[in-house]
Amino acid sequence: FATIVKASIRADRLDRAAEYLERMRASNIHVSAELVTSILGLLSSRPHSDAAQRLLDLIPRFDHPEATGLRMIRDKLKYIEDLETKERYVALMQSIGIAPLSVTINMMINACAKAGNMSRAEHYFDMVRACGAEPDVRSYTGLIEASLRANQVDRCFELARRMRSDNIKPDQATFVQLIKAAARTGQPGRV
Repeated sequence: FATIVKASIRADRLDRAAEYLERMRASNIHVSAELVTSILGLLSSRPHSDAAQRLLDLIPRFDHPEATGLRMIRDKLKYIEDLETKERYVALMQSIGIAPLSVTINMMINACAKAGNMSRAEHYFDMVRACGAEPDVRSYTGLIEASLRANQVDRCFELARRMRSDNIKPDQATFVQLIKAAARTGQPGRV
């Protein structure tokens, strides 16, 4: 069944994929984390539709994957290159009840930074606290990189001060970004 579900999604036959997921459910066949990951990955590269929603609506009816399965689903983000597709994948995860962890959110902050999308990086940075966690060194470093790419050099140093006031020690990656920022200002002593 799992092979048919994946092949149906690849062929844009989402109704058929949903039909087979329903059959799996009716037959009490376990939906593996691997299949959920495949479904989310395939759907994240397509525009949203009623058929896609029907397929997503079937997933929560199954038992959620065990912790390893959740890690597998979240780790899929590492292999998605395009920021828009990454964002759709995270939205799909959330739609089936899988909350992003700070690791997932940090991946998104870094993806936004690399894409030069400061506003989205800030959105994900704020999401860390909204998910009940605190920003860590990777969260701050990603936002500093996004600020640098957006040519907001003063913001880089403001974030570094905020980081220190939150008792978070900068790491090597943080210092690399701050050195780049200082080089742009011509004031190496700012680091």
